[in-house]
Amino acid sequence: MTNKIDTRALKENHRLEMVMLDTGEKFETGPREWRCLTVPGLVVDIRRQTYTVPAKNGHDPESGDVIAWLQRRYHWSFKLAVTYLKKRKPDELRPEMDGPDPDAEEGQPRRRKDPGCNKEPDSEPQDAWQRKALALAGDEIREYFSPNMFSMDILFDRCRRPARFVELIALDVDECEKCGSPFDWNNPETRAFQIFAWGNEDTEAERLAGFLEQLDWEGVVCPTCVRKQANLLRALEYCYFSASAREGDALRDEKQESERIERLIRKAAKKVRYDECLDIEYLLNRRVWFGGLASIEVTDEELARAFSDKRLFERLRDGDTEGWDKPGFWRGLVWEYSK
Repeated sequence: MTNKIDTRALKENHRLEMVMLDTGEKFETGPREWRCLTVPGLVVDIRRQTYTVPAKNGHDPESGDVIAWLQRRYHWSFKLAVTYLKKRKPDELRPEMDGPDPDAEEGQPRRRKDPGCNKEPDSEPQDAWQRKALALAGDEIREYFSPNMFSMDILFDRCRRPARFVELIALDVDECEKCGSPFDWNNPETRAFQIFAWGNEDTEAERLAGFLEQLDWEGVVCPTCVRKQANLLRALEYCYFSASAREGDALRDEKQESERIERLIRKAAKKVRYDECLDIEYLLNRRVWFGGLASIEVTDEELARAFSDKRLFERLRDGDTEGWDKPGFWRGLVWEYSK
């Protein structure tokens, strides 16, 4: 039997953005997130150490951690990705992210912080799904109530938790891996379960052919811990439903705001003096990103003044639109022409 894989330690020692640099990706860096220049739409959340890729061209959106990235990038199995990280040299701490270590002696390397020190404060349940989750799994599930916890992150975390257990007799195991309760093998009523790790099989056929010969077992647990895991998986599903509903509401609000901004801008554009060389309608339909304009911090009056200025449309017509898919471009444009 092999030792349990400590994926938390692996992810703490190998920062996602550093591993991505190793795999050849290039980024536009920032204090909170890095935007990839080689993979369209790929964004790395530096604090949470996760990446997201939006849905595009019929593909589903993606989200994951450093292990998931290696699996995606090289089509590796979970086992191979973990083996790579074990052999890779751990990354140095980044002072701008983790701050100074007041307890470190001068000239000595800074110690890594406890992974739990950056956890967000516990949240109270906000809807019926979260209340059901709390009743099933207790306080352990509260971190998934955060409005910063996205549905894809919850789904990914749920898929990474063990959900397959094999009942067995293991005379060489004295206690439960999770809770420490002893196994009395002289009692015929004693039951134990072996955790079958996620991701260490490539195909269903291989799993069926060698189920009990897999190397990456993750410990022996008692029936109480199996039931706890089942409740946790169901609670995570409820949290996923809750986050999906919240995101749906947010998308609906964003769409309504974008439509309101579009109506405001089109009304303001009617004040632009007619010019046969300037097709305002075409520029509004083809060059203006109403969703981006709805996300920037400007007033309705500033928007109306900017889009009633003929010079703004002349700039859009002449093709000076580098960075038009970033909110910063539109913020600067509005500020320039609303004066």
